[in-house]
Amino acid sequence: MSGQKEEIVTLPQRELNRLIEQDARLRTVQEDLPDRLNRIQSDIREEQRQQQSRLDGRMRQFENTANHLRGELAEVERRGQRRLTEGLQRAREEYTGLIEAESAARQRQAHQMRNEYIGLVNEETAARIRQGVQLQQAVDQERYERQQQARLMREEYTGLVDQERYERQRQAEEMRAEYTGMIDRERKERERRLREIRAEYTSMIEQERQERQRQIGQLHSRLSSLEHNETVRQRLAEEWLDNVRTLQREIDRLPHQRFAPGRMERVVRLLERAESNLRSGATQTALGDAQDAYEELNELRAEVLFQEQLFEYTYAQALASVRSLIEEVRANSQARVGADQSIEVNVDFWSRGQLSRMQDRLVEAENHLEKDKDWLSLDEVRQLDNEAARLREMLPAAVYAARLNIINSQICYNVAEVVSGVMAEQGYEVIEGVYEGEDQRGAYAVKLQNRGGDEVVSIVTPSGTQELGYNLQMNFYDRSRDETARLHFANAVYEELNQLGLQATAPRTTLGPEQVNEEARDLESFRQRQTQLQSSARR
Repeated sequence: MSGQKEEIVTLPQRELNRLIEQDARLRTVQEDLPDRLNRIQSDIREEQRQQQSRLDGRMRQFENTANHLRGELAEVERRGQRRLTEGLQRAREEYTGLIEAESAARQRQAHQMRNEYIGLVNEETAARIRQGVQLQQAVDQERYERQQQARLMREEYTGLVDQERYERQRQAEEMRAEYTGMIDRERKERERRLREIRAEYTSMIEQERQERQRQIGQLHSRLSSLEHNETVRQRLAEEWLDNVRTLQREIDRLPHQRFAPGRMERVVRLLERAESNLRSGATQTALGDAQDAYEELNELRAEVLFQEQLFEYTYAQALASVRSLIEEVRANSQARVGADQSIEVNVDFWSRGQLSRMQDRLVEAENHLEKDKDWLSLDEVRQLDNEAARLREMLPAAVYAARLNIINSQICYNVAEVVSGVMAEQGYEVIEGVYEGEDQRGAYAVKLQNRGGDEVVSIVTPSGTQELGYNLQMNFYDRSRDETARLHFANAVYEELNQLGLQATAPRTTLGPEQVNEEARDLESFRQRQTQLQSSARR
């Protein structure tokens, strides 16, 4: 037999009860989160008001320009602007209502998902506690009956744990799928409603175009009666061309290259052709070109204003979503635990960097929105908004991972203390106890020594395959190399763990005869070791 023995251990119920009760009182350190989220919403609303004020200022400038136009076109333009303003206002109200309803639905769903996720954990914990009570009662019976019933209860408990883990994972997957499905349904609903809003707006623009065509048709009728009065026709053509040129210069200030690329070039070509025809004496043709240019300008203006308004409100929603989630992640990165809330823990550390990775992606999205606003398309903004929504579902899972790792760390220490207690009865005392790589999320080792200089190094490692499972390794460094004594010590630990309600397996030999694990004896190297956990956290 060898100098190394191993046992598989699962979480003691009384420790689980105490730690879960303690962990249930975990509270975030940054308790002003609601105020900070409200400030973000307030800032976004203020930005929206400023943007709307700028858009309204543009319409006032158009009104001012219309007041300086000459002839019949001035009234046609004023009437068209009124209809355009009404259409934009109606589209804005419907779209902002859609965004607000979507945001509220996301918040409700995220809140519900967090509550359900916590509920699943609490249900699993309660079931384990009930089963643990039964297990402990079996342990307290007389020796033979206790051993038989404890064995049966441990088998039943193992099945319960596996069943609960499977059920919780299944329900967690269902919740994530439901949340993802909600986001997809929202996207499709937004697209559907946006098509409706766009159709209503387009219908209004079309009605206004038909009204302009009717008025222009009346003008053509009057011009036909002036067939022999070339001077009047020349004056009307010059007046129209001058008016349209004035409007073109004003509309050219809009971001048309972004929202309707290439369309202003067509207007410019029509105006150049109209001027050429006017110089050559083709006044009727010149007037027709000017009127075509006016129609193009109206459609261009209506399209750009609609798209710009849509972009601004979608952008504000995306920025608010990203910034709010950044604050939520930051608020959850530090927490207090313990019965008196006196211990402050780094949740990001205990979640192995899940929160910081989320925050990095969110800050990147925020920078993209802030720095590249003038180049982002509407679809790109929507993608960033949807990404923030999908990242939100990761937050409760990251917090739960931190809770589990805190419990794992405590249990590793507690199991090592059980070993120390058993070995103290055999004349050993603790020399040193350290976490691997000084990382409390990983393995814990304790070195014990008796007066004769014999040593035992016990290493407790969280299982890589079983949630709340642990591997206990006992390494013996004794001069006698008495395998009978070694196995006696390992069995004593095994019995003590089981009497405490643990699901511990019988010790097994993991090294060949006369072999010892000298590497495990060097706790200083164990303390300084670069762990896989630390490497993965850096990535």
